[in-house]
Amino acid sequence: IQSQAYGDAKTDLLVIARKETATELQKVMLEPAKLPVPFQVPKEMISQPQMSREEMFDHSYFAGGKKVGGYFGEGYRDFPAHEITFVHVMTRKPISVIELGCARPPILKRLQDADIPASGLEISRHCVMTRVCEGITQWDSCRTPWPVEDKSFDLCLSVATLEHIPENFLPAVIGEMVRTSHRGLHGVDFGENDD
Repeated sequence: IQSQAYGDAKTDLLVIARKETATELQKVMLEPAKLPVPFQVPKEMISQPQMSREEMFDHSYFAGGKKVGGYFGEGYRDFPAHEITFVHVMTRKPISVIELGCARPPILKRLQDADIPASGLEISRHCVMTRVCEGITQWDSCRTPWPVEDKSFDLCLSVATLEHIPENFLPAVIGEMVRTSHRGLHGVDFGENDD
């Protein structure tokens, strides 16, 4: 049995198993680079391994890594837009708030400091582990039903989160927003100059 890395990225493995005499086996063992290649896999058939949604939003995403996008250069921090968002939320005089994709979560911290009961759902284990306040549940918002009782929140908030929800999950996610809260406030990030 012999094996060698195969394909352009050398991530596949070519395994050849043959039953031979000792002298034939010794000959093949001395020349492993000349193993026959039975077929060539077309490049369009080779796909990148799929990442889970949790893996997409790991430390790299928030630290400027370029694996699937994220906070390039500046990294994730408490941006001035968080204070602006907090003011927009407070003008609505919420009784309680649930935030989807709350990250570490600077907006929830402000709400809790203002004595507003506030909780969040966040897919990233990294964000949950480096959070600035309590009340965060590690949960992918696409996984329904959410671990939240019916109408248990006054306001459902999301900022730069809905653009990360695959289109086929949007009806279920919106359904959970309606089920768990009385009203919503959602900001979608369209890219450049999004602040």
